[in-house]
Amino acid sequence: QMRGVITGFDSFVVILESDGKQQMLYKHAISTIVPIAAIDLKGAEESEE
Repeated sequence: QMRGVITGFDSFVVILESDGKQQMLYKHAISTIVPIAAIDLKGAEESEE
């Protein structure tokens, strides 16, 4: 399990930053991404209108 903030990505990799260090992860190796806090997608739609 890896924890951190996604700071960048492209077609093949994701850059994860944790404790001041960056790690490059291949997307095909990632099975699940879980946010720290709940994300309100319905509220995001309403604010865009």
